[in-house]
Amino acid sequence: MIRNLYPEQVIVFEEMAVSKSWFDKHVELELDRVTKTPLIDLRERIVVPSEASEKALSGILGAIKAAISDAAPMEVEYIPHDGAWLAAQEDWLDQLDSVIAERAAQQAQKQWNQLTPDSDVELALDPAGLLETLTAGQVLASSAQDFIKGKLDETGKTAFDTEISRLSAESLETFSALWRDRVDTRFQRYRLGADAIPDAKLREQLLELLQTHVRAELIPETLSRAEAQGLLRGKKLKKSVEKLKASLELDGKDTTTPLALETLTSTLNKFATKLCPSTTSLAAAKTAHLTDLHQTIRALDRDKDGPRLFLALVVVLLAKYQDGVVYATGKFAPKLMRLLKGRVSEEVYGRLERLKEGVKSGKAGREEREEMKELAAADGADA
Repeated sequence: MIRNLYPEQVIVFEEMAVSKSWFDKHVELELDRVTKTPLIDLRERIVVPSEASEKALSGILGAIKAAISDAAPMEVEYIPHDGAWLAAQEDWLDQLDSVIAERAAQQAQKQWNQLTPDSDVELALDPAGLLETLTAGQVLASSAQDFIKGKLDETGKTAFDTEISRLSAESLETFSALWRDRVDTRFQRYRLGADAIPDAKLREQLLELLQTHVRAELIPETLSRAEAQGLLRGKKLKKSVEKLKASLELDGKDTTTPLALETLTSTLNKFATKLCPSTTSLAAAKTAHLTDLHQTIRALDRDKDGPRLFLALVVVLLAKYQDGVVYATGKFAPKLMRLLKGRVSEEVYGRLERLKEGVKSGKAGREEREEMKELAAADGADA
């Protein structure tokens, strides 16, 4: 009856009648909101009598939706959500999952980069912080926030955990390569080199020197380098490193105190097996190490360091006739040189004797340094 009396002024929804001006005002209001805000709740600002039926309210909302769809400058999608009537800009909604994944990954990267070797925190998605970046300071209805939070719990958490796993794996891979190069293969090469020494007393001295070098220099320097590169962030890796340091008594203890060689070897092997498997053979590693020694020999010429140059020469020559590469200090050079007797030609050995005396007396000049470089570079057969 009201509709018949006021057909231009009243709109009837079931048992409920609303004025057309009221309806037009709400359409205008919601149209403005959905244009400026990517996600709104149409039901949020519609106040109707408590006795109004759900069917009547649905009719009003449906009519408002239709009016908005006709007038909105963009496509609008409507989402029933826990009693709410959400209206979303379609482009924004289509990109929501990918944006959440991207922002969650960025959050994971930020948390990862803030970790230190001493950090003891659980990395986890911060939904509140992520929601703030997604809404860009816009005030959303609680129902709209709940809808986005549901997406965060699914897409966001998955993206966050995936990024942390990627960063952890990448860090472990880089650390593994560093460890293999700086510690694992070097120790194996040095161990082979020392084990190949026929003189039992000299062999024992070199092995003791090696284990001290590994514990006092090689491992601490490698871990310091890894820390500087931000590689000691993964929880599992940090735990493994701490266990390694405890096993090798590296935490503030005197690393010059001998440790059983087999204990050192076993501990390093166990640690290495937890890392990515090495794809570098010992033979290839030995070749690379000898290349490094040759480069050292060339570089030492600029420093005019005769004793170091002579030691490097002896180590290079000895490596041509036995497994591994010997780790030694300058005082072992004469003893190692004697192992070359009968292996190199008499002429070469005579030159080594002469060079040794020149280095010992401090009279080794440019000519002698050039001769040492020449001998180191010569093929084993020629030597």
